[in-house]
Amino acid sequence: MIKLVVFDLDNVIIDGEAIDEIGKLANVEDEIAEITEKAMQGEIDFETSIKDRVKLLEGTSVEDIQKVADELPLMNGAEDT
Repeated sequence: MIKLVVFDLDNVIIDGEAIDEIGKLANVEDEIAEITEKAMQGEIDFETSIKDRVKLLEGTSVEDIQKVADELPLMNGAEDT
């Protein structure tokens, strides 16, 4: 019997990338995209990438992040799963 299931959130459960959506709210969308691209090209590692992207979100309120989270659409079938 399965007692625990773990899913990736971005583009698996939600239709989009959470950090990108929060980046739009914080007006750092382009900077986040640039860091993401560097990581995808192997220029920086994932740990550095996530730390640098999250640092750009400094000062964003929990309430604003919650609003973004509440508005992120689920992928087809996610709710049924």
